[in-house]
Amino acid sequence: VGGTLTYEDVTNIDSVGVITAREGIVVVGGGITAVGVVTATSFVGDITGDVTGTASDASGASGDFSIADKIIHTGDTNTAIRFPAADTFTVETAGSERLRVDSGGRLGIGTDSPSSYSSSTNNLVISETGGNSGLTLHTGTSNSSFLGFTDTGDTNNQGYIGYSHSDNALVFAANSAERLRIDSAGDLGL
Repeated sequence: VGGTLTYEDVTNIDSVGVITAREGIVVVGGGITAVGVVTATSFVGDITGDVTGTASDASGASGDFSIADKIIHTGDTNTAIRFPAADTFTVETAGSERLRVDSGGRLGIGTDSPSSYSSSTNNLVISETGGNSGLTLHTGTSNSSFLGFTDTGDTNNQGYIGYSHSDNALVFAANSAERLRIDSAGDLGL
């Protein structure tokens, strides 16, 4: 088609090959079905079907990528990242919620309500209703693991509980110094 066509000129254009438009193409109703590459400077509406490439291919590299509720893994539809409430996101595996960050910034593992445990000052809650619950700190084969306790004004650990790799001991410290050690035989020492 050569020259200029206006909406009043036509109601349907069939094209085989490449379409080049000076001002852009507006599609009202019906939608676009495309095989190949579609490049757009803006898009308003819903994208359905499969989009290959990166999320920025569908949303624009400089903007946000908005979804209504969840991101689902292709081929494994019971695995998802969800946004079930304002300022909240969750991770689901095997169709069940496994992790939640709530609007207060609290992290719940195995619970959908981390703020309901004893007080709202618990920033991490690990819950297991069907058995034991635990937290493992794991390091390389020649390193030690520590769980430290400190305040904002001190960059050193004021207190910690740790595992000493060198002698397989459990160490308790206060005021940045070791106060108690339980050695690999279970004996107490300082």
